Amino acid sequence: MKKSLLLILTVLFFSLTACDLLNETVDENDLSAISLNGDKTIDIEVNTEYTDLGVEAVGILGEILTYEVEGTVDTNLLGEYVLTYKAYYSDEDYFEISRTIRVVDTTPPTINVEITEFNIDVLSEFSLPTITCSDNYDAECTYEVIGFVDTNFLGEYTIKIEATDSSLNKEELSYTFTVVDTVSPIISLIGEEVIEIIIGDNYQDEGINVEDNFDLFPYIVIENEEVDTSVLGTTVITYTVTDLSGNESVITRTVTVVEDDTEAYPVITIGSFEPIIEVFDGYTLPVISCTDDVDAECTAYFEGVVNVDVLGEYNINVVATDADGHTTVEVITYTVVDLVAPYAELSGDNPVVLFVGDDFFDYGVADYDNYDNY
Repeated sequence: MKKSLLLILTVLFFSLTACDLLNETVDENDLSAISLNGDKTIDIEVNTEYTDLGVEAVGILGEILTYEVEGTVDTNLLGEYVLTYKAYYSDEDYFEISRTIRVVDTTPPTINVEITEFNIDVLSEFSLPTITCSDNYDAECTYEVIGFVDTNFLGEYTIKIEATDSSLNKEELSYTFTVVDTVSPIISLIGEEVIEIIIGDNYQDEGINVEDNFDLFPYIVIENEEVDTSVLGTTVITYTVTDLSGNESVITRTVTVVEDDTEAYPVITIGSFEPIIEVFDGYTLPVISCTDDVDAECTAYFEGVVNVDVLGEYNINVVATDADGHTTVEVITYTVVDLVAPYAELSGDNPVVLFVGDDFFDYGVADYDNYDNY
């Protein structure tokens, strides 16, 4: 009797429990009844397409249940959207679970900069380049420029451009501008460009005027500043001015030492000669002579030699001196050249006759050059 009563109570308990399960919504964490495909919370980029992965729902008896989705996702508008899935296992009873879709903006703004020149002339006016920015979500995009360019000083300057949207996505661009000096100094001669001075007189150069757009003390180099007034001839004085940025300007002055109208210097006459000499050949000096309007005696001679064993140019001075010690110098130039082509000769027979199957050995060539060893 007791066993029968216990069995009846047990059956009654399970029957009541089953009825309660059929009349209540299953907890969304109970994956035995309904489960999400994919994550419970999903982040999707704004302005992109969202495809829902749905759910899997199984009834109490193991059957596959269909389900409904409540809620929508507007991917064009930032925010959180909840989709609720209901799988009915009777007309009124269902399993339920939900998913949160967060439409987010993780894309930084786009900055466009129109730059045509990164080098800025010193002491000029610097203007910021044309800057625009756009954003994938925000209708308005603002930017900030950080840094400056001081055109009063040479050097590199970095300009940073930052743009931040309403989702705090930041885009940053950096550009380096260089303040440079590309203007050469302005120089001018003090005194005449061409000067004649009597032999034996003193010569004092008057120098130059220098102006530079930035460098207060540019570097000046003078070549041939000392003019030998004891010898007839022409001296070209070269003034080279360079500023701190390496910009260079050059100007010259020509100073010619001439005879005094009251004195006479030897006049040199040089005969014809062949200035081109084949290497290793001999050469002949021209016939020279000199005359002087005052002194009956005048001596002309050569200074310098030509090394016919080495290619190159050789200057020979023709010097004439009169009895009063007046000296005139003229220069003739010889050039030692190699005009002979190398010689090559085949070693062995030419032509060579071989039988089929014979080995061929090339004896090469014998070559020779009158100057080059190789």
